[in-house]
Parts: sequence; structure tokens; C-alpha cells
Amino acid sequence: MRAFGTLPHANILACFLVFGFMAFCYLYLQSRNPINRLCSSIGMFFVGLGLIVSFSRSGWIGAVIGIFLIVFWGLRQEEFRKKAKNLFFIISAVFLLLFGIMSWAIFPRAQFSANEGPVRDRIIYNQIAWKIIQTQPLGVGIGNEVMFATASGLYQMFGLNNYRLWQPTHNLFLLIGAETGITGLVLFLAFLFGIFKRINWKDISGATAGIILICFLVLGLFDHYFWDLESGRLMFWLVLGIIMGLGPRGEMPACR
Repeated sequence: MRAFGTLPHANILACFLVFGFMAFCYLYLQSRNPINRLCSSIGMFFVGLGLIVSFSRSGWIGAVIGIFLIVFWGLRQEEFRKKAKNLFFIISAVFLLLFGIMSWAIFPRAQFSANEGPVRDRIIYNQIAWKIIQTQPLGVGIGNEVMFATASGLYQMFGLNNYRLWQPTHNLFLLIGAETGITGLVLFLAFLFGIFKRINWKDISGATAGIILICFLVLGLFDHYFWDLESGRLMFWLVLGIIMGLGPRGEMPACR
């Protein structure tokens, strides 16, 4: 049994919780009030618990990358170095406690195998998308990948005979390439490059937003909801909107 919350899939819930966890890390580093840091630590515990019971391995990977990056960023900034060390110990304590309670469910789920259904299917979806990109370099149209693959028999060609497995490619970049063509994918990558250039990595607000975007792009390597599901699109464009709203200077009022 996996936690879905009010979202269509556990992986989307995990993405939302990664967003929330990074927000609490930001509040912890930004705050100068011990009470606020305590509240942020409590929030990390409950969000971490939700992330674990989502049993989303892509979410776990995104969270680990995000935590590593924000702690690493904090250690490199003299102003936040002490808080970053404390944050690392708090996060370690939170997850050691959660692992101690839930290890019986976490460790079996954390194992990967190329023969495992979800992993094998993702590899096949990527192969299908690559085949579409090769044969349809201009793309098949936004939202049309599944219909095109069904009509052209690509699912059966790659051994997916059960129609329940006829799903979009679980890779944001390959899905964009299949639906909008090579030109669309190049423009999307150029757009992301422009976004990253806009981020002020020396400012905590800009750096946190940039790290969340990196987490989302990592999650996009394993799923498609940032492109074709409303909840995923809202989260993705919310982060982009935050970055654009901060501006090149990355300024945001401090949390006292």
C-alpha cells in the first residue's frame, strides 16, 4: 500500500514532498529564530515520513540529491555554515529514526533490478520514444505519443501486449522529443539553460529554487507527470515562476 495523498500517483506525491522538504530546509537556514528552526525540524520529520510511505524510489533519489546540494551549498557560505552543519545532523537524525521504524519496508523497496517490472517497462518506454524521435523528427504532436505508439504497433513491437502498460514515456526529455520533435526538445533545453543562467546561486532564495529545479529535472528522468499531468505541471511551473519572480538578484524578504 503506497500513500497517494490527494494526487493521482504516489510518485507525484513524492515530488510534492521533495518540494516541501526543500522548503523546510530553506526555512531552517534562513531563520534566525530558534523556535522557527525547531518548527522547521518538526516539519522535516513529518514530510520525511510522508516521503518514505510514498515508497517512491525516484522521490527518494530526488530527496537525497536535494539534501546533499543544499547542505553542500550552505557549507560553502560562511553566513550559513554553522546552520548547514546543524541541518545535516538534524536530517540525519530524522531519517535514521524513520529508517529504524520503517526499515522492514524501506530496504526491500530500495532494491533495483533490470528485470523488475517498473524498471523494465521504463527502459522499453524510453526505447519507444527514441524510435519515434528517429522516425518522426518533427514530433507526433503534444499529447499524441501514446496514440501514435498504439496506432503504429510500437507497444506490441517492444513486447508490451497488455494495453494497461500502454503509457507515455517515463522520461520528461524523451517524451518532449517524441511529441514536439528534435526542435522542440532543443528549445526546451535552451529555455532551461536560460533559467539556470538567471539564478543567483550566492543568494539562499535563488539557490534553493535552483536546487528544487535540479531535483525536478532528476525526477523527470524517471517519470512524465511534469509534461502531461496537471499536478506535475503546476509544481514544475511554480518553481520556474519563483525563479523568474526572484529575478537575477534572487532577493526575498528574510524569515525572522
